[in-house]
Amino acid sequence: MLRGVIFGLDGTLADTTHRAHLAQAGAWDDYRAAAPDDEPHTDVADLLRDLQGTVPVFVVTSRDETFREETRAWLAEHGMHPDRVLMRPNGNRMRAPELKTHLLADFFGSMDAVRQAFSFSVDACPKVCEVYRVAGFPCWQPRSGKWDGKWLLGLLMTAFLRGLYALRRSLRSRPRRKCWASR
Repeated sequence: MLRGVIFGLDGTLADTTHRAHLAQAGAWDDYRAAAPDDEPHTDVADLLRDLQGTVPVFVVTSRDETFREETRAWLAEHGMHPDRVLMRPNGNRMRAPELKTHLLADFFGSMDAVRQAFSFSVDACPKVCEVYRVAGFPCWQPRSGKWDGKWLLGLLMTAFLRGLYALRRSLRSRPRRKCWASR
């Protein structure tokens, strides 16, 4: 049974390719200022939208807490309403992979509790996925930045999960029939 799903934001839900050159140049203020212009990655955003309201959905991002309202507004504008958004505390300079596991373990009390609450995570950053996996937490990496076959596997997984949840919703909406043997 699927428990909950954790999503990354930049590069995972949000397509940041239009501002990647700013990060490469170290122009972090400009990089962050361009975030509202991101378009969603439709494959991952569709999965989040399909899951919201059926299982717990968290977004864990290395964006500073300063950008909480802007981040929430962007998510809402694109029809994404996660149950919780965990963000980098202002002034924290921890690297994203360690930061994300720290935010989750701090919120839930331990990584064991995270593994009990969530089935898997979705994050585009290979280093984040590696840290999650080392902690014993499954991570789907929808895009790796190079063609290595994971992209196709990611699309297949998205299609499978969307179909599974459509089936689940249709089964829940059907009236229950009595078994013929009990008549």
